Amino acid sequence: MLDFSITSITEKIFASILAILVVYLLSRILSRLFAKWIHKADVLYSARKRLAYVSTIVGVVFVVGIWTEFLTGLTTFLGIIGAGIALALKDPLTSVAGWLYLTISRVYSLGDRIEIDGLKGDVVDIGVFQTTLLEVNGWVEGEQSTGRLATIPHNWLFFKKLYNYTTGFKYIWTEISVAVTFESDWKEAQRLITGIIDGISGDTPEQAAAAIRTASNKYLIKMGTLTPIVYTSIVDFGVQLTARFLVPVRSRRAKESQVYKAILDAIDAAENIDLAYTTYRIVQQDKKADGGPVLHR
Repeated sequence: MLDFSITSITEKIFASILAILVVYLLSRILSRLFAKWIHKADVLYSARKRLAYVSTIVGVVFVVGIWTEFLTGLTTFLGIIGAGIALALKDPLTSVAGWLYLTISRVYSLGDRIEIDGLKGDVVDIGVFQTTLLEVNGWVEGEQSTGRLATIPHNWLFFKKLYNYTTGFKYIWTEISVAVTFESDWKEAQRLITGIIDGISGDTPEQAAAAIRTASNKYLIKMGTLTPIVYTSIVDFGVQLTARFLVPVRSRRAKESQVYKAILDAIDAAENIDLAYTTYRIVQQDKKADGGPVLHR
């Protein structure tokens, strides 16, 4: 028969506190030992996070084991309030489920750059309920950090689109556009820009191809053209040349700046190429002596 005596409950409380203290002290000791044994910061961080998860689970198991007999007699009561608790804690519970899904599927890991629901950043911490990002973009351009920490609850993983910039393939395509006047030698400009992005890209296409071959063991990625290319189009004020090339995820702004500087230097040295920009023509109408209009531009 279930014992509801104060003495029994007090003993269980004392045993629960003792179990939690023992698990906590052991986890602290192991954490300090990890600091002595492991010298890489990222490996040490991961080991300590896993230790925290395991310690929490062990502590919960001990406490549940201590209170099992007592809780068995409260099954009916727990069943009545269970629905209300589940409703009240829907978001935290689904976040825990999201953490379990993340642990199994590994859709992203520490250090990955991800984007979810318009929030982009580098993963700096993964907890049970949420992931912490070091935000990039925001009011800053070029895939650079804003300095802010942002958190995303793990239940987002079930109903929001997630983009991973670095898992399997650590390169992204970027494009820069330059317009030259219709009177310029646009073919020469195209050759200049092609030579510039070829030189700056270096062996990036080969590295990207190797990364795709490695990633193809897990993902069905089809290898297309990875070499830089310059596309030509006509706009209202000239000929637009758009350079498309691969860059490492975290080097986008630096590479773009390098390409722009080289293009400006090349165009400045070329006598038959001029940059184009939006222009307007104003037409003024005067009257001739015979009353007819005279047009001035």
